[in-house]
Order: sequence, then C-alpha cells, then structure tokens
Amino acid sequence: MSHKHGVSFFTGLSIGGVIGAVIGAASVLFLAQQSGKETRRQIRDKGIELKEKTETAYAQVREKFETTVAGLKTRLGKGTRNLGEEAVLEKAAAGSVAA
Repeated sequence: MSHKHGVSFFTGLSIGGVIGAVIGAASVLFLAQQSGKETRRQIRDKGIELKEKTETAYAQVREKFETTVAGLKTRLGKGTRNLGEEAVLEKAAAGSVAA
C-alpha cells in the first residue's frame, strides 16, 4: 500500500466499522424482546463500546497520518538540501563562487 492512499484507506475503514457497529447494535436492540430498563442499559454499554472503538480507530489513523507527514517532511528536507548543494556546485563550476 502506498503512503498516498494509506490515510484515506484507514479513514474509510474506520468510518465503515463505526457505521456497521451502529447499525448492528440498533438492529439487535430494537428486535429483541426485553424491558425498557434492559434496553437502556444495552444502549449505554454499546455506546461506551462504540466510543472506545472510535477512539482506537482515530488513534491509529492519526498515527499513520503523522508517520506519513514525518516521512514527507524528511524527504522534502533532503530534496531541498540536495537542490541547494547542486546550485552551489553549479555556480562553483561556472566560476561565480570561490571554492
């Protein structure tokens, strides 16, 4: 997988997981025969579980994003240093900079 598509893939995967969890939890809660108190408890528990899963997915996406940005900064920094060195060498070869 390339870095170019890495963040969007994990973001889509996370959003899909959250939506699937919500739909699944809602289906189970509304189709089951139980008391209102039990339903409210299950909604609360599923909400807590969903929050934890969302936080975990967000942390993973953020870590991947930060890693990608750091890699790009490193590459960009090396690229600009090399360009600067090439310019100096070209000027030195042309005689405009004392070696």
